[in-house]
Amino acid sequence: MTRKDIIQLPITKATILNATEKARQQIKFHDNLRYRKPIVQLDSKIRGYIGEVGLKTWFANQNVAFSEANTMDEERMMDIDFTFFGKQRTYNVEVKTSLVADKDKNWSDILDNRDIKLIRRNRKQIEDLTGDIHLQIYFYGYRKKRDNYLKSLHFDLNLPTHDLYEYMGLYNYLNNTYFVGWIDKPTLIQQINNKKRKTWAFAKREFWLCNLSREAKKPMDILDYLHRI
Repeated sequence: MTRKDIIQLPITKATILNATEKARQQIKFHDNLRYRKPIVQLDSKIRGYIGEVGLKTWFANQNVAFSEANTMDEERMMDIDFTFFGKQRTYNVEVKTSLVADKDKNWSDILDNRDIKLIRRNRKQIEDLTGDIHLQIYFYGYRKKRDNYLKSLHFDLNLPTHDLYEYMGLYNYLNNTYFVGWIDKPTLIQQINNKKRKTWAFAKREFWLCNLSREAKKPMDILDYLHRI
């Protein structure tokens, strides 16, 4: 997969404002796996809702429909579930959202160095991974730089949504939200079971390896896959 395969998702100001309002009503401000300041947690949850709407809009433009999305709890890293009704059964689609690692300088670095964010929990086997299809979204902004900026702000959850939009710099997500790759569970299981090194770790969390450039599938290819299953 290369830069030309990445798809920019259609995000509007209204999308971000609605995501912000929804996120601040539901945020519980706790982290089971690592500590993050409330404003950083809120920003992460906002990105989750933005990704949800952006993907649903893009899929709708491709004549693909999903059932209502359900945002998961903090323990499961706020993955977003879509339900897709295939020809023989129902498929669970999980969406992963990420900011860019600060040392990655361009899309080539991201694709070559990063993986679909697949968390391994409780030392389980790859066959136990939840979800039938996993999609990866990137917001093109640097993670540490973004977190440091947010942590420098005086956080006031009671600010009007329009003010949070400006205060938190949420407008940066308008033209920087991308669908970069996906993997189906059968293919992932085959890949993992053929590897000597199967996982990587970060911040007390363990992830399954699925490199974006070499192992993830191209975004547009998911349309044919969904029409076949």
